[in-house]
Amino acid sequence: MWVTFIDWPESESGLINELRRLGVRSFLLRSSQMSYELLRRIDDISDVIYVSRRGPNPLMSLDVLRVMKSVNRPVVIGMLEPAFSLRGVRPSNLYYSIRSFVFLTYVKLSRKFKNIHVLDSFSYRLLSVLIGRNIYYAPYGVETARCAKVTRSSMMKSNEFSMVFVHAEYRKGGDIVTSMIPSLIKVLNDIRFIIILGSAVPSLRQRFLSLAREYKDRVFIYNFLPRDEFYRILSQSHVLLFPSRWEVFGRVVLDALACGTPVVTFNIPGAPQDIILRYSYLDIGRVAKPFDLKGFIRNVFYYYKLWKYNYDYYLDISKKAREIAMSYDYNVISKIYLNMFKAIIENSQDSSYK
Repeated sequence: MWVTFIDWPESESGLINELRRLGVRSFLLRSSQMSYELLRRIDDISDVIYVSRRGPNPLMSLDVLRVMKSVNRPVVIGMLEPAFSLRGVRPSNLYYSIRSFVFLTYVKLSRKFKNIHVLDSFSYRLLSVLIGRNIYYAPYGVETARCAKVTRSSMMKSNEFSMVFVHAEYRKGGDIVTSMIPSLIKVLNDIRFIIILGSAVPSLRQRFLSLAREYKDRVFIYNFLPRDEFYRILSQSHVLLFPSRWEVFGRVVLDALACGTPVVTFNIPGAPQDIILRYSYLDIGRVAKPFDLKGFIRNVFYYYKLWKYNYDYYLDISKKAREIAMSYDYNVISKIYLNMFKAIIENSQDSSYK
């Protein structure tokens, strides 16, 4: 089987590698590289063509799909960003949702694009109603062996209650974390925050840097980290702060669980609902109502008290988190993708593709 991936995220290269071990040959392209000549060559060698819908402008995908209408092979559209904005009635959110509606309407009316891949169960249910055909649910995965290797070689959990936050963006809840830091430091003298800025919004970057200067030895800032170093920090920390307003999936949640670190999050589609809420009975994470800051902080305190007064139970939670992450290992998730591609090929043989 040969699958061409267009605009597949680099962060999920581990999944491509695992598919190759299963015998799936792949060709990775950017939409900016597309040409009709290249498209004809892709059409000749591919069994399936996977087109990722991602980026700030959903309508950009329409240009790619217009080009893709000329191919003979089955096409699957990867919904690697939310179908609609659920963040309120601000003009930008409504505009995003309108553009997305136009995109989905085009897909629904098209007889060519019959296959849609989603990363979360909410999008699966939503698009099953809106589109009503050939919707495939397959989440992202995680390289648990790499996490385990780094965890074994790193130190034990820090002797201070450590909280990690990743990506200083508003949609990731960066402003929520900046408001939490002073209030928690005032009441707890044995905590610290580790902030990995990533592609930070300038205003949030400055706010975090200001907090790091104000609370030396309590707030630690990193811009970017190599993957193994990131896993080391996660494995030594006690909680991942994940106050996102919306997510496509939330891959860092899997990273944290694979490193044995529980997650505090809001009840939003993606990994918070599909993993943390689903396995909430195991205490591997706690979910607050959407944007309930007091509830979010209460959940942080829950793990702080466990660390302080019931550390054996906390270690048991850490072990369970790693076990749950194993069910999302690339060698498991890759088989779901393989079955998805097989089903798409089989369905195409019974249709007008051939």
